[in-house]
Formats: sequence, structure tokens, C-alpha cells
Amino acid sequence: MSRMTKEEVKQRVCKAIVDAQPRLRELAESIMAEPELGFKEVKTSKKVQAMFDELGISYTTGKGRMKGRDSKYTVAMVGELDAILCPRHPRADDLTGAAHCCGHNVQITNMFAVAMGLQGVMDELAGDVVLFAVPAEEMIEIDYRNKLREQGKLKYMGGKQQLIYEGAFDDIDMAMQMHVETAKTPAGEMGLGSTSNGFVSKLIEYHGKVAHAAQAPHEGINALNAALMGVMGVNSIRETFKESDYFRFHPIINQGGTLVNCVPDYVQVESYVRASNIEAIVDGNHRVNRALKAGGDAVGATCVIKDLPGYLPMRNDERMNALLRKNSNPIFGESNVYQGPHITASTDMGDVSHLMPVIHPWVGCISGVLHSAEYEISVPDVAYIKTAQALAMTIVDLLYNDAAGAKDVLDNFTPALNKETYIELLDRIAKGE
Repeated sequence: MSRMTKEEVKQRVCKAIVDAQPRLRELAESIMAEPELGFKEVKTSKKVQAMFDELGISYTTGKGRMKGRDSKYTVAMVGELDAILCPRHPRADDLTGAAHCCGHNVQITNMFAVAMGLQGVMDELAGDVVLFAVPAEEMIEIDYRNKLREQGKLKYMGGKQQLIYEGAFDDIDMAMQMHVETAKTPAGEMGLGSTSNGFVSKLIEYHGKVAHAAQAPHEGINALNAALMGVMGVNSIRETFKESDYFRFHPIINQGGTLVNCVPDYVQVESYVRASNIEAIVDGNHRVNRALKAGGDAVGATCVIKDLPGYLPMRNDERMNALLRKNSNPIFGESNVYQGPHITASTDMGDVSHLMPVIHPWVGCISGVLHSAEYEISVPDVAYIKTAQALAMTIVDLLYNDAAGAKDVLDNFTPALNKETYIELLDRIAKGE
């Protein structure tokens, strides 16, 4: 039997989060000062492990577990280790261009804020809390990660994808993670997560034939022209994609030639094909590939497309969202708690949401734009206190009273995929099926 009422448990949790702020802000700043890109988060991982040691939480690498009175269900609080490439940000790493203008240092701090809030009340809860620091959410450096795949060091290029494959989510029943966004008011907001796009990641190569660009262009095959025509081919079919699918194709040219005197014989293009549902992603990707290959055919170049599994669309659990709203209203004020719209960006938390109940709120606490040089925390109390309090109290609602809240969520949840069908789907996408 619980010795405290649920309200008393929540009050203690909220106070502990406030009391822990000096240490938490120190952690947030430390991670901000040393940003690292995905699958390279060596220093950040050590900081997470040092915090686990400091708090006396048992862990394996980046995954700590806090045991409840009973272990009927397990709720994961997830935080991401990696930074994004943004060389113009004032806090960017001079050598790598990495910067935490994605707010992942805030996520890790919230993960530990929730831990420090709950540590003193775990014997009142009938379930465990896993603190899960995960790598490589930002799908960048595709060429580098694909080489890791080809070397057998990775199966998938997203951190949560790889962890699902390795079985790291097998002992978790439901998960939550926050993300920062631009504040709409000076007070900040809690945006309840909705849906998002998923995507296929693409490396597209055009192989032509080198020749002198001025003296003998007729002897060459221009791979850059092939790439440009391929991209324009995709542009020519954009009107055929349904607006309800939120289709996106946004390529960049990684390599566009070597010397201006030479007809470009090799060009590499990188892009995503995004949409709001798996069917639209697969169908749209086939049509994009057809247009890209036509660009090569037009000039006699060879087009080689490497389709790599991206992320699945996000699905927030309605019952968990309802608990989060109830806990956010008194902290943020009801007018500052809202149901978020569909998001055309993507996250590998979407992959997790196809396997188990998940919430992924977007918290208004920054100025500037995500992934931009102008990114800056503008409402720190929302970033580090209010959000953590709302999430920690939601965990209390799930695991208090013999974990009745968690049971209700799981009884009403039907997974879209299991681990085996999830892996099969990603492998089919990689084969272009």
C-alpha cells in the first residue's frame, strides 16, 4: 500500500526538481559546451554515466533503471545525446561544426530532472523508470553512417532504430521524450505531441564520363546535368502528390564535380523522401526514383540510388497525452497547453511509437529557430523545471495505485508493428521494395 497520497507524491517530486536545478543547469551547460555528432558522442556519454554514478542509479552504458516497489510496468524517459551540424551557431565546435541548437542537451537534463524528482518516491510506485540516453537522432552524415553499415558496425543509421534492433527496448512498456521549440509567448508553452512525417534517406549517384569541358565536351557525359534533370523531374511530378500526405523531397548536392575545366563525371545527391504515412513514403519513393533515373537516361549517365531506412511517422498515445495535459495545465496555465498540429519534420521516436505507447511533447522555450544560428533558450524555467515536473507527474499517474494508469494505457493500445515486422519493413525499404 502507498504511504503517501498521489498528490503528496507529486508535490515531493516537483520540489525535488526545483531543488536539483543548480546541478541540472550545470549539466545542461556542460553538454552544450562540448557538442558531438551522432555515433560519436563519447564525451556526452561519459557525462551521462557520471551522473548515473553520482545519483547511485544502476546502468548499462546509457540506460539506467530506477526500481519501484513492484515492477509491473516500465516507463522510459528518453533523452538524446547528439548535436546537429550548425557551424554558424556561436556555441558550435570549431572543428566539427556541431552545435546543440536542437535542444538535445535540454532533453538529457530533463531526463535527469525526472530521475532526481522521482528518486525519493520510487517505493510509492508499482513500476520501474528507465532513463535512456540514446545516440544519433539527427539523421546526418549519411555517407559516413552508410559506411558503418557496409562495414557491419551498424544495422540502421538512426540511434533508436539500432537500439530497437539490438533489443534495448524489449524490456520497456511505454516511453516519453520532450523536445524544445520556439516559444509563442514569453511564458512558454506545452505542446502536446501529435503526428509527424516519416522518411526514406537517399544517396543518389550519377556516373558520367570525364572530358575537357571547353575543348571536347562532346566526348563527355555530364553527371551534373543528369543530376539537375533528375531533380527537375521530381519537381515536375510534385503536383501529383496528395496534400494530405505532406510529401517532401529536399535534395542537396554533396559532390558536384572536381574541376571547372572537366565535364563532371561523378555527382552525389543526398535527400529524404518524407510523408505522413508508410504507404505514401513507399509509393512516393518509387516515383521519385523513376524521375531521378530518367535524368541519367536523358544524357546517357548511370544513376545509382541507395535507399536507406529513415524514420517512421510519429504517433502520440492519446491516453498518455491526456495525463500530460492534466499535469501541465496547473504548471503552464491552460491557455499555454495545446494540442500540437501534424509536424512535417521527423524523429526516430516515431519508430518507437509503432511498437509501444509514446508521447513526444514540443515545449516552447527557445527563441530563434531549431537548427539555426539564432537558437537560444529563452524561458529556462520552462526548459528545465516545468517540463520535467509535468513529465515526472505523468509517470506518477502511470505507476501509482498499483500502476493502474499504465495498465489502462496498455489495455487500449494496439501496436502497429512488433519488433520482427518492424525490422522486416525497414529491410524492405532498404531493398527498394
